[in-house]
Amino acid sequence: MHESAKQWGVNTEQGLALHKAFQDAGLPKPRMCLEMVLGGDPDFTRWVYDALCSKKPVIEKLDLSFERLGDMDTLQDRLQAEVAASNTVVPWLALVGAWCRVPTVR
Repeated sequence: MHESAKQWGVNTEQGLALHKAFQDAGLPKPRMCLEMVLGGDPDFTRWVYDALCSKKPVIEKLDLSFERLGDMDTLQDRLQAEVAASNTVVPWLALVGAWCRVPTVR
């Protein structure tokens, strides 16, 4: 998914660059937060699987391969089995938020 986003021109590092982008735009330094959802239950691994499947047409159009993931028909079950066997949680995407207040002119 990361490679397909990059090939479509998505700046996958933009979140951290927001600090400078705000200032370059003449805004105050932003407050920022990072959020990353973690999970290990079947609904979570199904979410990861569904996201991959939804990107399949784009990935194929870019001539990227799903081969490293193995059989897509069994991927969701394999993801869940691996997470369950490791008795842990796995991360999803890290999302960065940035905001600031513009001083009012009186």
